[in-house]
Amino acid sequence: MPSISKFISKIGLRERRSRRSTQESPSTAPAPALDRHPQGLGVVSEGTNPVVDIVVIHGLDGHREKTWTAKNGVHWLRDLLRVDIPEARILAWGYDANTHAVSGTCCSFLYDHARTLVSDLNRRRKLTDSSERPIIFIAHSLGGIVVKSALIHSDAARQGALPEHRSIKLSTYGILFMGTPHQGGNGVQLGRILTNVASVFVPADDRLLKHLERDSEWLLQQLGQYGPISSEFVTKFAYENYKTPIALGKQIMIMVKEAEAVIRARWEAERRAENARGNEMQFSLGFSLSEVNEVNHFVARQEQLIQLQGILTASRDRRIVVIHGLGGMGKTQLAIAFTKQNHESFSAVFWMNATDEETLKRSFLRAADRILQDCFPFPYLAHAVADSDMDEIVKAVKRWLSERKNNQWLIIFDNYDHPSLGGNTDRRNSWQRDSIASKEYDIRPFFPQTHHGAIIITTRSSTVKLGQTVRLGKLKQIEDSLSILESTSNRERLEEDPAAVDLAQELDGLPLALATAGAYLDQVAMSCTEYLKLYKESWGRLLESSPRLVSYEDRAMYSTWNISYQNVEKRNKSSAMLLRLWAYFDHDDLWYELLCGADESA
Repeated sequence: MPSISKFISKIGLRERRSRRSTQESPSTAPAPALDRHPQGLGVVSEGTNPVVDIVVIHGLDGHREKTWTAKNGVHWLRDLLRVDIPEARILAWGYDANTHAVSGTCCSFLYDHARTLVSDLNRRRKLTDSSERPIIFIAHSLGGIVVKSALIHSDAARQGALPEHRSIKLSTYGILFMGTPHQGGNGVQLGRILTNVASVFVPADDRLLKHLERDSEWLLQQLGQYGPISSEFVTKFAYENYKTPIALGKQIMIMVKEAEAVIRARWEAERRAENARGNEMQFSLGFSLSEVNEVNHFVARQEQLIQLQGILTASRDRRIVVIHGLGGMGKTQLAIAFTKQNHESFSAVFWMNATDEETLKRSFLRAADRILQDCFPFPYLAHAVADSDMDEIVKAVKRWLSERKNNQWLIIFDNYDHPSLGGNTDRRNSWQRDSIASKEYDIRPFFPQTHHGAIIITTRSSTVKLGQTVRLGKLKQIEDSLSILESTSNRERLEEDPAAVDLAQELDGLPLALATAGAYLDQVAMSCTEYLKLYKESWGRLLESSPRLVSYEDRAMYSTWNISYQNVEKRNKSSAMLLRLWAYFDHDDLWYELLCGADESA
């Protein structure tokens, strides 16, 4: 029969108490009849006005009653500990730790029993209105591993299923490990150590050894999760192979005295944190960039990323950044890179297509749908969506963003290239003004009327001066230009090809032109020397046919695009005709059904 009488003799309880308890137990505290393998929680003592729960867990081949009973019949918990600490409720937990059951100690055994321990404790404490009472665990042998696994499970129960299980870890003040192995040493697996501990009490079972050794790696991995939370508990140890220098019985008494104030403060801190999390979660959306296309050749502009981070994550006050640059400079990709790196700093991220006013309103509709799907269903938002009134939807989303506790969002207004802000001198030619007049609008009415939140605006227009400006120019380093050529052409070591270097210099650090050239080289078996020749020929024809493209940047990007278009036209005239048709549609709003309809009517 397993016993820990050796431990009982070391816990610092006076022998006279042992004798007194032995004499009194028949008349004042008769021992209950012992079940063969009692499981679950058993109440050893309800305590007198209890301020702490002491929970004891036996080990391998243990027994909820017999494990804590000495050879002379003295029950340590009932006859001694109850007398020494009357203000404690003492609970003993039993489980099937029979070493002769082949499946008794596999991984599922430990996890299932740990979860059952948490569930049993939580249920008992809820029924007795003592969920926040401090807990002190006393665990013998394998029981210590079960306790550790239980606390790991409890710590993970923050959200989702069984969040009430977290109360056990929050309430745990101290743990007394009695003969529990905590790690292997000198190459000895944890499973073999556990078996050696068991053999102190019963002959080792070969099947037990196999199962423990088989799951040793899992046990070590599982217990590795205990390290980060172990500092939250007062921990004491007792082993049979050396004399414990401190009277552990007195240490338990000290734990009881200190536990109440510590656990009360821990619960108060948890409630404050829960309130803060609740306010944040009420306005928290899952991160998504599904509304924008990301390229795989973005060259990190570290200087600008640091600048954005310094402005947008410094406080919760209103912050607005305008990313300005010519078309094809990578403004959108810079905003994507910043968002991916820093999205955890924001409760919600919205990507708005600001090409024109109607497109922006549709982005607000998509934002409203996301909010209703992921967050608390604010009635005013649901009503606006149900009514399908775009102006009301914009107002509702702005109202949601203006909620007092909703102060950590980020909005990106992308491609605001046609501003109508008033007071600005439009220096474009008349033909340019006429072509885009229908797209001009004032973006400011779309801003939430609040003093919090972060806003990024990407624009080609230098007249947009609504916040701090981050200017995006050409790539300064030839290495960055070659990097784009390499990633888009799937060619390596271009820095060793003089023609590739010449091409990169000719394209003058323009990311879109470099990406277009690289994409062509990826699809066509052509050297950089041959492409550079084509590029110069296209440039010459452009000077003759399109004098309105006065800027070097526009000419460079048009020349690279024209090379690609001519190749498409040469290989498939129908595809080229389709591209010309698409030129009359919005680049973000082409739909497949249009092509299907054309095919059916042909």
